Amino acid sequence: MIENEFEQINTRSKSIAKYGTGFLATLLIAFLSNCVSTQINDEFYRAYLTRDFNYPKDKVMQATLAALKTQKIGVEKIDLQKGVIVTERDAFYKQTTISGNQYYATAQSQVATHQYYLLVTGDKSRSTVQATRYRLWNNNIEQTHLNANWGKTNIWDPFFKEIQEKLEE
Repeated sequence: MIENEFEQINTRSKSIAKYGTGFLATLLIAFLSNCVSTQINDEFYRAYLTRDFNYPKDKVMQATLAALKTQKIGVEKIDLQKGVIVTERDAFYKQTTISGNQYYATAQSQVATHQYYLLVTGDKSRSTVQATRYRLWNNNIEQTHLNANWGKTNIWDPFFKEIQEKLEE
């Protein structure tokens, strides 16, 4: 039985010490990502992974390749005639949590990787970069849902911004 508030607070500290803050942070991230989960489908591609540019197709294709290179994302396949770019699988998030004492330690690793299948279409005045497929793995398990708002802010908007910057050079 808890005799006072101090003892209750102390009990919570012991549970954090026992399981580690990394474990609790992982649970929180998992909970929040499930709350705002978006299915990877055609609607997702149109809303998050399609951008229009007021530049010719060939220039947008070159800017897209340059943006991938700047972001250190390797290219697996290029078809300039069809406007197809397939990237290599790229690790964009890594976290390792280690906890223990002088006698033993445990580690948990989190690695998220992704791969783009891009299609660049357009003419001499306007072009579109569209992901026709986006694959995401969490610790080598392919995902069908993701936190689209986080991805938009941290991955895709910076990627499309990089394309725009390459076009303006």
